[in-house]
Amino acid sequence: MQSGARQVIVSVAYAVIGLVLIIRPGLTASVLCGGIGVCALIFGAARLIMYFTRRGEYGGGELAVGIALAAVGLLCLAAPRLVMSVLPLVLGVVLVIDGAGKFSRGLELRKLGYTHWYLTLLLALCLLIVGLTLVINPFGMVETAVTFFGICLLLDGAADIALLLFGGR
Repeated sequence: MQSGARQVIVSVAYAVIGLVLIIRPGLTASVLCGGIGVCALIFGAARLIMYFTRRGEYGGGELAVGIALAAVGLLCLAAPRLVMSVLPLVLGVVLVIDGAGKFSRGLELRKLGYTHWYLTLLLALCLLIVGLTLVINPFGMVETAVTFFGICLLLDGAADIALLLFGGR
């Protein structure tokens, strides 16, 4: 698959996920927490089984990772409200990382001579502001953070699609 087509698919996925997060933030957060819990528990159990059945092949690191993953899984399933209270902080970090990448991409597009490079830079600044706000004050409402994250993903995906399809040099 070509790089441009792959980027369009990723951008559409961002936009769709963003819409789901906007429309059903509470349900999405609960499902996400449960899904992460189940996956972490399964991967943790698998690592523990591998460690105990093949002791000679795996070191103590495998045991530690297995215990940590199983603990995270159990925490997500047993105390989803606690996990969801930390979710805004995690989402904020994700937005800051994505915003920093977009900022760099915007500067690169400027160097390459794209006419609408500043749109990517503007989006990056929005992502950075929202992300930093969530990192600085993570203990607000979880649904609000999920909705903001959804809006950012939707705008991020839409902007990338517009840039890829209509950006021009």
